[in-house]
Amino acid sequence: MLNLPFQQWAVRDMSSWKVFMGMTEDNQDEYMTALSFASAPADEAWVFACVRRKYLDAQSVPLRVLVRTGDGWTPAAELNDQAASDLQWLLDDVNPYDMNGADLKAYTVAGLNVWGGGYWKKVRGRLLRDVQELYWLRVPDVTPVSANGRWADMWRYHPTSGASEMVEPRDMIVFRTPNLSNPLEPLSPLSSVRWDLAVGKEAPKSTASVLKNWGIPPGVFIVPKDAEFTSADRSLVRRALAALRGPKNQGKTAVLPQGLEWQQLAINPKDAEWLAARKASRMAVCAVLGVPLPLAGDDEKQSVYAAVRDAERVFWLNTMIPELDWYADVINGWLVPDFDPVPRGKPHRLMVAWDYSAIEAIQPVWQERVEGMTQLLDRRVVVANEVRATLRLGGPVPWGNEPNYHTTVNLSSPADPEIVPGAAESEVPEPPAPDAGELDITAQLRTIGRNLYRALPVRAFVAHGGPLNADALLGRQIPDAARLAIEDGLRRRNSAEQIATALQESRHA
Repeated sequence: MLNLPFQQWAVRDMSSWKVFMGMTEDNQDEYMTALSFASAPADEAWVFACVRRKYLDAQSVPLRVLVRTGDGWTPAAELNDQAASDLQWLLDDVNPYDMNGADLKAYTVAGLNVWGGGYWKKVRGRLLRDVQELYWLRVPDVTPVSANGRWADMWRYHPTSGASEMVEPRDMIVFRTPNLSNPLEPLSPLSSVRWDLAVGKEAPKSTASVLKNWGIPPGVFIVPKDAEFTSADRSLVRRALAALRGPKNQGKTAVLPQGLEWQQLAINPKDAEWLAARKASRMAVCAVLGVPLPLAGDDEKQSVYAAVRDAERVFWLNTMIPELDWYADVINGWLVPDFDPVPRGKPHRLMVAWDYSAIEAIQPVWQERVEGMTQLLDRRVVVANEVRATLRLGGPVPWGNEPNYHTTVNLSSPADPEIVPGAAESEVPEPPAPDAGELDITAQLRTIGRNLYRALPVRAFVAHGGPLNADALLGRQIPDAARLAIEDGLRRRNSAEQIATALQESRHA
């Protein structure tokens, strides 16, 4: 073992020796308290990526105030309702000092994901009725004052700089995840993965410390047992250490004094398994925060971009929408009554809700939307102008408010047509319009051929009786005798060729 003089020397200079070897002991804090969790998004890349994704998505969704009108709800912006307008203004402007509506959403969602909770302080007007401002408070700065440990009698707000103050429960909106150990304190989602966060934080720091130390891992010189370590030996060690570092010594190898052995103190990369540990760390972080791996930046899979759309849909349906709905429910329970006081048991006239209509990730793909709207149009559930507005195809058209009537004539035989209503007109080819120079009616009928009973004028005649709109059928006026002959052939269910032959024979006769 080392003799006493070397032990004294080593202990006396241990701190400087560790700094010299790149073994700094700064940032050794663990994620255990609310304040330490507050630094997690800055220390751990995956926490930052997940939290940033969630608060940016929350900012993109409008928070609407709705007014009960009959059996439905109408946005406050479409009505002249003073209470609803005041509440909407408060949620959009928040306060004149440090936040607007977008900031409040971002800080609240970020606090919920890091600390598991957050607080809004209400500031009332002179009459102590209307809430005129809202202030977001950090979880580490708020402490409940409770006599029974079940509910808060008061809330003590003690900022990092400034005097503390007591806030009444009626003036505090509390967002907190369920904590079975202490119902008054929120439960941080990161508390369940604090050791995984430490792995993700310490792994790159270990590599960075080696690079900062010119690629030399931390280590010690071991003196053989019963060997005497003199001042000359200490001088040799200092020279050996100096020979290991600096740009002038790149590529050189230090020569150790006789009997000394170099022992590396760093963890063997194989034993540490940093890559596998870091992957498990980011999977745990994404799991507790509800963010799919592709959305957090995990691009190890070759098909990651093909899976992004599915990941976004799952993220919104399984994570964002349930969380935001809970967020709105807290507002409806603790803020809406200040603007819409009603007796117990009566429903509120106002409600706060998120408008998810503009979220592209939860909308069906364009082809499915078009096909669905086309089916509704064919079934006369909607009209053309509603389809144009839904699919954003432009403004309304004059004919777009009429229902879409369709009838299809399927011919089982030339003498026995079958009329089947409900199919699209586009499926039935219209007869070609004759040229202006065409004077022979029989030639036009032969041109129509098998499509005779599919033409709209003929379908109308067969369904409702005469007279036949021959002008629409042939594109020009014809003599009444010819029209009556065509009507007689249609009543007999003759084909176009048979009707044309009968016309030709009657003309020759």
